[in-house]
Amino acid sequence: MLTFQDCIGLSALTEEEISLVAAHERVPSIAALEMGDFLLHQPEGAAWMRRLVENEIEKAARRRDFERAAQLMIVLRRFVTRYSPADAAGNRKAASVGPRAS
Repeated sequence: MLTFQDCIGLSALTEEEISLVAAHERVPSIAALEMGDFLLHQPEGAAWMRRLVENEIEKAARRRDFERAAQLMIVLRRFVTRYSPADAAGNRKAASVGPRAS
């Protein structure tokens, strides 16, 4: 049986990114992992994830929760590091994501 940590290791998302998807979509973490990983392998997936993190940064800033906004900026920076600006605009980076097994 796979653990949640095993699934994270098989995913293209980090644990923090999975938590953001779970909160945004209001689904359990394992469903967020599956949803986020699937979307990240789609042509617009990286752009979707980037917008999600940017929206969460804006929400934190509006709440004046600058500590959370700073944490999310780190998440965004790490995400963008894994995906070039063109990839975050919607074109996945083959070396980062790789093909899905069928």
